[in-house]
Amino acid sequence: MNSFTHSDIASMQPLGSSVLHFPEGIIGYADVRDAEVKVLEQKKPFSIMKLEDPTGFMNLLVIEPRDFHLNYEPVFFENDLISLGITDKADVALLNVISTEANSADEISVNLIGPFLINRKLKIGKQVVIQNYANYSVKHHIPKAASETKAS
Repeated sequence: MNSFTHSDIASMQPLGSSVLHFPEGIIGYADVRDAEVKVLEQKKPFSIMKLEDPTGFMNLLVIEPRDFHLNYEPVFFENDLISLGITDKADVALLNVISTEANSADEISVNLIGPFLINRKLKIGKQVVIQNYANYSVKHHIPKAASETKAS
């Protein structure tokens, strides 16, 4: 159950706006335990993930991999799925962090190596490094046309 095919990703139900808990914190920000995800209605398929820590908050631009055209087939470590109580693929939601190039807002990329793995039922998650990380990049370029088209 730790391998997700392109078909699995494409058939995932959208997470939508949610409040999430990260029991272990996130990579690089161990004190970040809670986040609020808000769908950007005017900028779909993008969402903002507002992360809170003891000193304040920061926002990350995120996207669900089902919302862009890409053969993304992550393999998760079994212990990551177990730690989140995930026993069925239908319980999974994924969010990938988007970044832009400093010199051009039109150049966007997505981190395919370190997605947020979420148990949609329990609203808990963790940022993970996928098992097949060598097949992907932390800065996978998304063509502008693909980023402006919401997958059905």
